[in-house]
Amino acid sequence: MLLDRQTRHLILSYHFAPNAGLLNGKMGGVAFFGQYAKHTGKAYFREYAEELLDEVFDMVHENIPINFVDGLCGIGWGVEHLIQNALLEGDSDDVLEDIDKKIIERDPLYIEELSLHNGICWKRRRSGKIPIRCSKESRASA
Repeated sequence: MLLDRQTRHLILSYHFAPNAGLLNGKMGGVAFFGQYAKHTGKAYFREYAEELLDEVFDMVHENIPINFVDGLCGIGWGVEHLIQNALLEGDSDDVLEDIDKKIIERDPLYIEELSLHNGICWKRRRSGKIPIRCSKESRASA
């Protein structure tokens, strides 16, 4: 089956992805295999997604961009999506604490670029207009 062949190809290739990002890197693999595990009911796809997620966090360093495509915002959104949709387990506030700190260090209040590529994910989240990640308090009151 074509999907099985493609999935095998993705399993082999995501370990060699050049960056940690959501759209062009390993976080995209985490998102795919998290969804695919739910779709197929096969635990090993979920285990593979968790293994890739460990690699993503190993790649988070001082020079990683803040953008959605290749950087911290896309990684944060991906983790939040997977946890909120019960594709991975964990408390996103704890899991993303270091990433949130790295975004804050870059002073996101002054992000003027509102494209997905550079700034909208954090600026909108901080303004409350688009809750990309909700705090524990807001989830409890929902």
